[in-house]
Amino acid sequence: MGHLSKDELQDRISHAIQQIEVGGTYYHYKDIDKRHPYQVVSIGLLEANEQPVVIYQEAKANGLVWVRPLKGKDGWLDQVEVGSGLVSRFQKS
Repeated sequence: MGHLSKDELQDRISHAIQQIEVGGTYYHYKDIDKRHPYQVVSIGLLEANEQPVVIYQEAKANGLVWVRPLKGKDGWLDQVEVGSGLVSRFQKS
């Protein structure tokens, strides 16, 4: 299977950037007290399937850098069930 063209890959990144604020601060839904913010560093592409990923870092000195799919299983934009309702996995501050 061949790769998408550079323009098609750039379109995927551009579409993702419309949904996620690069440089924005977000909180994970489990962080009820909002003590552990994350900053979105960039949007990239997973080489294996060319799907957009969110590259984010703990917003503290020497914070770990993480990568998560934009959509799909455990995706950044997913809704998760908490109690009797759904909430966003990551919420912008």
